[in-house]
Parts: sequence; C-alpha cells; structure tokens
Amino acid sequence: MIRCIFLLSFISFSLMASISPQHTKETVSNTPIGLLISPRCPVADLWVEATIQEQTGEDTYLIYDETGSITLFLPSEELLQLRLCPQMRLLIYGTVDISPIDSHRNELYAQKIFLAQS
Repeated sequence: MIRCIFLLSFISFSLMASISPQHTKETVSNTPIGLLISPRCPVADLWVEATIQEQTGEDTYLIYDETGSITLFLPSEELLQLRLCPQMRLLIYGTVDISPIDSHRNELYAQKIFLAQS
C-alpha cells in the first residue's frame, strides 16, 4: 500500500515537472541581450527572445541571441516545472538583476516564459 502511494506521488510529481511552455500570440518589443549585459542596461520589465544554449544549474540556463548571452534565472516553482531544452527558442518576460561587479554578470529573472513563434 505504501509503495502504491509513493509510486502515485512520484508519477504525479513527474507529470507536473514536465510541462512544455505555451505558445503566445502576443506581439512584443524584444530587447536584445547585448543591451542587458551593457552598462546601459534597462531597469524596467522587458521581453527577450532567445535560444537556450544549456542548463547551468537547477534553476539557471544560459540563453543567447545574435547580440550576446546571459544567464536566465527561474525564480518560481511554476517556472521550474517547465520542460526547457537546448536549442528551444523562447519569449521571456522578466527583469534584469544588475551585477555590481560587471555588467556581463547580469542575470535575467523570468516572470513568464512562452515558446517563440517560428
């Protein structure tokens, strides 16, 4: 009986932990990553369209576009449940955590993640 409960809990958690990002029909103004890692980095919420290069931690990914790369941080359980893979093209809404050391160490804190339109 205990094994059944454990197995059902594991299956439920596994299903929850593998949700694909949804597509969006929203038209947004994208901010290039090169601007996010510059000394003139915007401080307001923004949209970024980028490709996942690799997962670098439990809650972090390296993402890139034609202007540069930045660490993407997933700060919520909801976002951690998304199934994200290398070469996946995403549309990300979030804010930049500005590094006091070097602008190339800035991170993008995601609030929403969608699949980018092909």
